[in-house]
Amino acid sequence: MKEFLSMLSFILLVIALVGCNNGYEIKGITEIEVYHYKSNEKVSSITDKRYIRKLLTELNTAETISTETADINSPEYILHFKNKEKVQFKLNYYQDPFVADLDEERRVGRYHSSEKEVVYDVALELPVK
Repeated sequence: MKEFLSMLSFILLVIALVGCNNGYEIKGITEIEVYHYKSNEKVSSITDKRYIRKLLTELNTAETISTETADINSPEYILHFKNKEKVQFKLNYYQDPFVADLDEERRVGRYHSSEKEVVYDVALELPVK
């Protein structure tokens, strides 16, 4: 019986973790290129593996806020998440985070996916000046 409960707990944990994944591959991203939104000029390149892993982990486990019907401002930056030379996906970055009060919970996010029309409840700042 004890083994059964241990196995059941493990299965439920795996299901919970898989259910929270927003679909961004952590292992393959080697660089984040940061481009200014208005000028499309490259302003920085982030190669710190710890920072990239931390950001992707937070994005993958974050709650999301729909922007499907929202009128939102233009971001300051566009982030290109790359595996070597190939861009895997792009996100918008806002220096001033979105703040939403939903269901009596406060959500704050700096990262927006135009493709998925969501803001991620992640406040981690980019190491960009």
